[in-house]
Amino acid sequence: MKKSLFAGGIICLLLGTGIKYVQTPAHAQPRAEQKSPNVSTDTENSEQPQLKSPQASKVKLLNRGAEPRQKLRFQPVAGSKQQSVMMTKTNMKMSLDGKPVPAFNIPATEVTVNTVVNKVEPNGDISYDFSYSDIDVIKDPNVQPQILEAMRKQFAQLKGMKGSGVMDNRGNPKKFNLVASDIKDPMLKQMMQQVSNSLSKVSSPVPQEAVGKGAEWVVTNKVGFSGINIIQTQTYKLLDIKDGVATLQAKVDQQAQAMQKVTLPGLPPSAALTLQSYKGNGEGKYQIMLDKLMPITSNISVASNVNWKGKFTSKQEDTNMNQEVLVNVNMKSK
Repeated sequence: MKKSLFAGGIICLLLGTGIKYVQTPAHAQPRAEQKSPNVSTDTENSEQPQLKSPQASKVKLLNRGAEPRQKLRFQPVAGSKQQSVMMTKTNMKMSLDGKPVPAFNIPATEVTVNTVVNKVEPNGDISYDFSYSDIDVIKDPNVQPQILEAMRKQFAQLKGMKGSGVMDNRGNPKKFNLVASDIKDPMLKQMMQQVSNSLSKVSSPVPQEAVGKGAEWVVTNKVGFSGINIIQTQTYKLLDIKDGVATLQAKVDQQAQAMQKVTLPGLPPSAALTLQSYKGNGEGKYQIMLDKLMPITSNISVASNVNWKGKFTSKQEDTNMNQEVLVNVNMKSK
């Protein structure tokens, strides 16, 4: 019974914090190469929230693709706006010491994000703002109405949240700030800190070199959620580029070192949760207009298999848990 309660508690906590981090790919119009200045976290107005410098990604070109080739650079127009609607559906299965835990239906969420390009510097750096105009939990006949309503009430705290960022013309993030001071719920706050990892990289960096149709490159970065450090590798392939629209295919690989201590808001001080193994993989497809910040459409699916060991109290025996998660994310922008 205690183990079942422990698993139930972990499920609830993971629903709030187990966000899959997947970047959207970057593409842009051809532009002459310019050296970017060093990243700085200073702001001109000390009264404004300080912009933080996100961790840089590593880009490695595997195949330059066919001729003709071009250097891909972001080139949006200052003042341009987009509204993106992102639907996320999560399916999860768990077992406890090898025994399946009863299925728990997780309703889909729909997030509407508005972005605006404020300024484009001569060196190509792009300053932008974003805000959450709407966040909803989609009605599901397999989920009890009171649970849906409770989730909607919780997520309503995130509506209106906003932030800003700066990235260079290759999609490398340089500065980022998410304003979440009004969020009091520690679970929501940690969840939004993890969302900020994704939003700080609205686009995945493109290669320095000129590329053409069939080009492939790898983007590697470190991802953190719930105290776990994950190495994420995304392999991109340029399938087509026509009439200002680029079509990309992406494959995702996620791995994490074992024996990491997991920190989840809501766990009692006596609780201990340790990662035993983590493996994730997935694939997706994107369509991108070359003068926009966000993709026109994107569809990506990531599956992960996680093994944990933990207990709620020091007197309790260790419980071995296996978690299988499938996350589907669909986004459309206009």
